[in-house]
Amino acid sequence: MDFSSLDTAEPGFLLLKRASRVLIKAAGGLHAAGEITGRSHEQMRRYGDPASPETLPVHLAMRLEADCGQPYVTRALAELSGHALRPVQGRSADGGLPMAFAEATMAGAEFHREVALAKADGVITPNEENAIARAGAKAQAAIGTVLAVVAGATPPSPPPAGPAATPTQDGQVSRPVLRSVGEAG
Repeated sequence: MDFSSLDTAEPGFLLLKRASRVLIKAAGGLHAAGEITGRSHEQMRRYGDPASPETLPVHLAMRLEADCGQPYVTRALAELSGHALRPVQGRSADGGLPMAFAEATMAGAEFHREVALAKADGVITPNEENAIARAGAKAQAAIGTVLAVVAGATPPSPPPAGPAATPTQDGQVSRPVLRSVGEAG
């Protein structure tokens, strides 16, 4: 064994070799890992030997990791590329999703109600526009909350009031005029 080459070995190579050795040991040792992968125990030894240029092939590492339940080589590869490996864990669907979905459904229904009431007489007044805009914003926020709960994130904060939402002299919020498809204007 030529130990002088270990001094010049790249740290990433040594990390990968170490991860391979740990994985092979976790899979039951050289003979057991050889049986799992269809390789000889001597070949398995070379995969973990820093003095050997051979590295554990990814498809064999996947088999061994599946067998022992630990992503030793995958974690090392992620680290070498500047990433961190974290387990993917399912979330319970009841983590606020039913309530968020119910609120989004009710907010959507309120939006539809405001639009139907406004269009009932054929004329949408400025007050009706404001009511539609408020109900629409509430529905959008509720849908955003549902998406955030599904993604496991915190609900998004409402956007800051921009120039399209400036109060008028009578205290109402000015919104762009809403028109139906095909309506002149």
